[in-house]
Amino acid sequence: MLVEINLLQKREQKSKGFQWFVISMIGLIVLLIAVVFLLTTLIKNDIERTESALSEMKTIRADLQGEMSNSGYQDLQSLESSVTSLSSYPIDSDLIITQLSELLPENGYFDSYEYTGDRVVLQVLVQEDVDASHYLYHLNQQDWITSASLSIVSSDEAQLDGGGGTAANGLDQPPSYLAQYDIVLKRDSLREGSE
Repeated sequence: MLVEINLLQKREQKSKGFQWFVISMIGLIVLLIAVVFLLTTLIKNDIERTESALSEMKTIRADLQGEMSNSGYQDLQSLESSVTSLSSYPIDSDLIITQLSELLPENGYFDSYEYTGDRVVLQVLVQEDVDASHYLYHLNQQDWITSASLSIVSSDEAQLDGGGGTAANGLDQPPSYLAQYDIVLKRDSLREGSE
């Protein structure tokens, strides 16, 4: 008969609980790594979307600023051209004639009137040469006139009545003097006075 003797110790079996603990810890670590990787990927995608939206907004903003600056500059030029054209716009002749006629002597009237820019050339028929000088004095006293000068005083009867010998104005006493005035206007004063 044979007997076997085992002198080696019998190995104890390791507990299954420890194995499960180690496996669960490894699984938990893998799961945490996967979650961290997923979160970083999501955050990177969100950052990239935000940066692309920001760059789009910057280009749109730059385009709008360019358009606004161009349109603002064009609006400014348009306004400046409007102001320039209005400042050179002629003054209403009715206003000038009305104010000039208020200064006329009692027996005087206009023969001709020429208005160009800020200058008026005016021919007035008066009875006496003193009336012509008084009219010039009154013209020079006006604040809407820069300067007024008497360029011609003529007493030629043929010129006054058109060569026919009758009174040109239809009055009993024909004017005996033709006075020509050169008047320079102050446009700003006239405009302010008309408003």
